[in-house]
Parts: sequence; C-alpha cells; structure tokens
Amino acid sequence: MATGVGDDGDGNGRLGQDNHVTSRGNKLKQWTLDDKVHRCLKGSGFDNPLLVGNFRVEKSLIRSLLELFDERRHVFSIGGELKQDICFGLEDVMFITRLPIDGKAVTGLEATSPEEVCARLLGRNGCELKGEKYNPVVSLNWLQENFMKVPPEVAEESDDIKVYVRAFVLFVIGCLIVPSATGAHVSVHYLPLAEDITEIKSYAWGAALLAHLLSSFIKVAVKHRKDGAGFYFALMVSNISVFSLVLFVEY
Repeated sequence: MATGVGDDGDGNGRLGQDNHVTSRGNKLKQWTLDDKVHRCLKGSGFDNPLLVGNFRVEKSLIRSLLELFDERRHVFSIGGELKQDICFGLEDVMFITRLPIDGKAVTGLEATSPEEVCARLLGRNGCELKGEKYNPVVSLNWLQENFMKVPPEVAEESDDIKVYVRAFVLFVIGCLIVPSATGAHVSVHYLPLAEDITEIKSYAWGAALLAHLLSSFIKVAVKHRKDGAGFYFALMVSNISVFSLVLFVEY
C-alpha cells in the first residue's frame, strides 16, 4: 500500500491524500490538572503526569508501520533477513500510559436522557446531538472551559469536587482512550462510568485504549478509511524500542 504522510507538528498526522490517522493526545497538554483532582484520582491511572505531556507523532515511523502491518494477525511483520513479528499489546499500553489493563470492561452506558445524566453528574448540561444517529456528546472545549479550574472554596473532601474529577476523566477519554475522528467531542455514554469516582480505577481503561487504537489503525491501513483516530504516540514509542532491540540483536 502506497502512503504519504504530512504532519502539522503537534502530534496530528495525516496519511496520504485518501487516508489519515490522527493522534489526539496532544490536546491533553492544554489541561492544567488541579492538585485536588489529581489526588482524588490517585492510583487510577488518570493521575499519571505523562498524560498531560507533549506528544509528537513521527510521520516517517507511522508510514513504515502502515507498510508492515499484518491485518490478519494484528502484528507488524518485518520481512527480509530479520523476519520478526512485533506485537503491540496490553503490557505496552500499561507501561507507556499507566492506565489499568485489567478490570471491568469500558462500555458506554446508553441513557434514556443523556441531558439528565450530564446535568446530574457534571452539574450542568452541555450535551449536544451529533451525527446521523444523533449521538449524545459533549465538547472537549466545553469541558475544559467549565471544569479545568477548580474554585478555591471547593474542598477535596466535598461532593462538589466530584464533577471536576468526572469532567477530567471524560476529557481524557475523548483525547486519549477513545478519541473521535474530529477530536472535538466525547460521548456522554462514558460519563456514568465515573459516577462513583472511587470506582474509576476498577475499569480496564488501557484495554479500551488498545482496542480502539487497533480498530482505528485497521480502518486506515486496511480499509482505507478517512476517520482513523487514536493514541498513535504509544504505538510509536513501543515500536521504536522494539525496532532498536531487534536491530541490536541482529547486528
């Protein structure tokens, strides 16, 4: 498959004139995580400071990975004299992101009234209906504008802090774990998973990230779709390490 790659320098890559992948992790650096929210998320994986770092996708490596991807076995197959298969799996995701890979499945919970769910769990309704199926979503910009700054009077032990914790978790889901092709919205269906903030750590967020990432990569590499989006930075970092090890052993 012939591909061409462009990159705008902030982690968003576009592959070819017909296919593109987008890495939305860089949007996370725009969120300044409040100390009180950070402490509430301790041990959940969402407290990882690397999640709000600066991610840059190297266009040449992503191009190479597309060429090497074996859609049948979900591995990157190096031919020629090396003859090596490289697998990007759950342990790679956990090592890079620190998001848990074991636990309850991350599945969106459909609500009869997403507007009510949004108002109840975030304290206000920012729900919009997008797409042909009228999927209930909230804007990532809306989340940042309304919940990034926690008022000083909101105590860490109070119920009021919970809306800010939920908003940040939803923001990470939309930027990193299951980003949309546009990178502008996140589904409200994931919000109930953060209703009890003490249970956030019980979900396999890393497994959800991997499933979405591989599905998105297959869309672009195999099905030539235009709507692939995922945390390709993790894929890039993992393969750089493995490629380096393979070349060192062989030569």
